[in-house]
Amino acid sequence: MYWGAGTPAGEACHDSIGMPDPHAAFYLPDGRTGGGHETWTLVQNPNGVDVEAEVQYLSPTGKEPVTVALTVPANSRRSINMADVFKSEGRAGIVVRCLTARKKIMVERAMYWNNRPRKRKRGLAPFCAGVAALEK
Repeated sequence: MYWGAGTPAGEACHDSIGMPDPHAAFYLPDGRTGGGHETWTLVQNPNGVDVEAEVQYLSPTGKEPVTVALTVPANSRRSINMADVFKSEGRAGIVVRCLTARKKIMVERAMYWNNRPRKRKRGLAPFCAGVAALEK
């Protein structure tokens, strides 16, 4: 998506890596909250039946993970804002697993932040990145 130069939102982009098949587990690095960062975990269910999934936010300090259990309806997607469940501002690795036997899911981490290049005179611009490591 492009908002265009000279608009109040500034310039922006959105991208995601492709995925040829759904998988049982995903390992997503370095989600962030606070400091202008916003991280979303997007869990898509391409199956014709509901699936159970588990999202874990892993603190870099080794504290107990914050775990979110969710049902993802058939042929739909659930989006989790990391700031809503991982209350401490900071960073977390993210692990997403499909718990329904013989079913697989698709996952993306969408991350947005404000970035002001040194020579830029306009307002802040949101940017994002999607990354995933996966396990069949």
